[in-house]
Amino acid sequence: MPNELPFRLNRKKTHEVVLWVASKHEGGMDYYRVLKTILDADVYHLNEYGRPVTGDEYVAMRYGPVPDFAYQLVKLDPLAIESVGEVALERLSHGHKDFLIKATRAPDLKLLSESDIEALERSWGRCKDKTFDQLHAMYADHVAYKKVWANKTTDADVMNMADFVEDDSLREELKEVASRIQV
Repeated sequence: MPNELPFRLNRKKTHEVVLWVASKHEGGMDYYRVLKTILDADVYHLNEYGRPVTGDEYVAMRYGPVPDFAYQLVKLDPLAIESVGEVALERLSHGHKDFLIKATRAPDLKLLSESDIEALERSWGRCKDKTFDQLHAMYADHVAYKKVWANKTTDADVMNMADFVEDDSLREELKEVASRIQV
């Protein structure tokens, strides 16, 4: 199923959002918590303000919905880094797994709107103390994820952002304008 709400990804803003979340814990933060906080903020902002925070495309992966470009950033993918000019993150070793990242500078808040920060603060409050299983449960049963996961063809099929919109009239309105909205 195609994404009926093709918002335009703002790569630099997404980088700052990743930094915003990653900087919430000085000792580093796991990928999963960073990505689920961004997901929650995007879904909240989409329903409250008619656009997501990042414009990222969501893919259905084994442990739930994942913002694709943000995922590339936290993995320090060379193409993602090149597309933003820098990545102010470092990977931290933690036992035998390297799934912790740390922001190496503060986020540039000039790229985030007041409502973006509100959504991020709200989502951080919801995600910061949850376990992996609790974070997974937040969206594992969401219709947007279940529709794609039940019929997956790859390990990361694109999700339909329209399925995250709770209000039918807003969903229909956004189908007409999403590709023109600058996030």
